[in-house]
Amino acid sequence: MKKFAKYAGLMLVYVGVLLLTAFYFTGLSNDNVCNLLGFFLIVAGIIGYVLTQKKQSKY
Repeated sequence: MKKFAKYAGLMLVYVGVLLLTAFYFTGLSNDNVCNLLGFFLIVAGIIGYVLTQKKQSKY
């Protein structure tokens, strides 16, 4: 499980992008809740990725 934890940030970004793409093609892109869900997943993924990289780095 720990070896997958370091990829959780990137997975959140990918899921957010896939959700936004799916919402666009299904016509749900006019709904703010759908757009915000994808946006917050992407932002949380970026923050998680940066924190993970910072923790693994020597510097």
